[in-house]
Amino acid sequence: MRQPPDMAEKTPTFLQYYQRAESGDAEAQFQVGCYFAKGVQVAQSYHNAGFYWLKAAKQSHLAAQIHLGILFEKGLGFAKDGYKAKHCYQTAASRGSVVAKVRLAILYLNGQGVAQDFKKAIALFIQAAEQGEAVAQYNLGIAYEKGWGGLTQNDDLAHFWYEQAAKQHHSHAQQKLQDAKFSHKPSHVTAEGTTLPKPAQTAALASFSFSDDDLPSSPDSDHVFAQGVANLHISLNKAFHFFEKAALLGHAKAQYNMGLAWLYGLAGNQASIDTAVEWLEKSASQSYRPAYLVLGWLYQGGDPYVYQMDDEAVESIVVDYDNAISQFEMASELGHAQAQYFLAQIYATGNGTAIDLQKAQIWRQQAAKNGYALAQWQLASAADLANDTFYPD
Repeated sequence: MRQPPDMAEKTPTFLQYYQRAESGDAEAQFQVGCYFAKGVQVAQSYHNAGFYWLKAAKQSHLAAQIHLGILFEKGLGFAKDGYKAKHCYQTAASRGSVVAKVRLAILYLNGQGVAQDFKKAIALFIQAAEQGEAVAQYNLGIAYEKGWGGLTQNDDLAHFWYEQAAKQHHSHAQQKLQDAKFSHKPSHVTAEGTTLPKPAQTAALASFSFSDDDLPSSPDSDHVFAQGVANLHISLNKAFHFFEKAALLGHAKAQYNMGLAWLYGLAGNQASIDTAVEWLEKSASQSYRPAYLVLGWLYQGGDPYVYQMDDEAVESIVVDYDNAISQFEMASELGHAQAQYFLAQIYATGNGTAIDLQKAQIWRQQAAKNGYALAQWQLASAADLANDTFYPD
């Protein structure tokens, strides 16, 4: 084992991390790197930090991959190397890291170690902005304000993204909103040419903006989808115009949005179960988990958002319990906690299938493990009952 480096002050915590790091523990390697980077209780050394972050990164430690990329990007402890920084960020971004997407976008924006490519930068900013990252939202606002990266200049969309970043206390975005160009704009504009949505439609609209999945997409479909998201706060008709364009380009989230639009008769569409199912199945074919979930609810004969759907639409639903269970299983196998919980309930109650308490328990445990509160509560309640001791009078 390597001897511990000279330390200004040795602490059991550092030594424990160091010993575990030398034994190959990736998290400990990352933590030792952080000690060196900050110069806390050891002599500050970005080179030593990078040495341990590289070890952790080779074991697929996400944060280590990003931190190592920053060292190469900025030339800290190593020669500045944009190509190596790009490799680190790309690896982390491919695993869904929103921070890595932003840093990779900045490399393309500045042409640092890579050929300058505004379109690639904007595509990455769009993905990260949709996931709620404030720096990406601010940069997307700039892109729309300036008309960069193939985007059409649009102050309304710039204002929208500045607002999203400002809500997260991004100081430059907050300053932008004070500019004369944007200060007069209302934060929310009533949708043009549409009536206010019914409760069910409002619940559906809440799911339109952001995705909880890392979806297959393309720069073109991402650009169009982002315009749809921004226009939700300006005009529903415009929003669904862009969602439809993105859906036809194969954007899975946009296809899901179109399914909900036809399900609830949004943006001037007459509600149509058949058309809704067609779009939802296109989205599900790309493994978009919420699409499986809604299809499962529909095949059970239920309203995904609990509220009353259009009577004619409800009457046109063809109940198919086998298909419903199949849809819930697809989403569950992909790790969707709510689908896992519903599947547990189906097997527990025998709704459309034989009761199977063992399967019910397995899926309830999976849902709880993935953070679904109702499943956690049910398991905790069952444990409390099991631990109670009852005495006869």
